[in-house]
Amino acid sequence: MYIKGASEIVLKKCKTILTHNGDIVPFSNVDYDRLVQNVIEPMACDGLHTICIAYRDFSSDNLPDWDDEISVVDQLKCICLCGIENPLRPKIPDTITKCRNAVEPNLRILARSSPQDEYVLVKGIMASKIKSTCEVVTVVGFESS
Repeated sequence: MYIKGASEIVLKKCKTILTHNGDIVPFSNVDYDRLVQNVIEPMACDGLHTICIAYRDFSSDNLPDWDDEISVVDQLKCICLCGIENPLRPKIPDTITKCRNAVEPNLRILARSSPQDEYVLVKGIMASKIKSTCEVVTVVGFESS
């Protein structure tokens, strides 16, 4: 079974990793922390979206319960980490400029945020004492230009 996904999530499920010369070696929490700090975070700082590609072998006479995701997606072997460039859509810079001019001169962009991040942001804006009235405008989704 092959799997790909967010590097930090998939990598946490890996117990071994494929080396540059094809050997499979143990992969510890220390190795995970080192990879996040030395590979994943620098790629993210360069604007790359990172994914991890991993696999797990199953014998045909001992197949797992495919409905039990926790046991299926465990003991993975990491094949690689990939950094994927996700350039801005052509309309995005102009849209940001229009929003800054029309809505709020101190507009900030929150990208690749979790629902918790968005909740904290909106609660903070609503609780803000900077203005007596406050409007929250949000756009969620892929290619929301």
